Amino acid sequence: MRSPNARAVLVALLLEANRLVPVSHLMETAWEQNPPATAEHRIRRIVAALRTQVPDLRKIPVTEEPGFRIVVDDGQLDLIAFEKALDAARRCDTADGEAAAPEVALDV
Repeated sequence: MRSPNARAVLVALLLEANRLVPVSHLMETAWEQNPPATAEHRIRRIVAALRTQVPDLRKIPVTEEPGFRIVVDDGQLDLIAFEKALDAARRCDTADGEAAAPEVALDV
């Protein structure tokens, strides 16, 4: 995956794991302010290429109009594990638990 646009699309999909990411958002991510007229088509080609170039991405991202969604399990992406640990730590009933929340999440 040599293309900066492909890396940007993959990162955008992973940052929104398990959530629909509209093609319009992926276009903005890949080209910022100036997407080319062919941007939508190019996003779809990038996603198709990701399916063949990235191990274990053959079935994902899922095409879900008006965009794509990468489906991952809790243990497949550190970001999800971090967010869950942080949420659990924030629900602590004590000040010590709340103060330890960032450390608990970082131990994931």
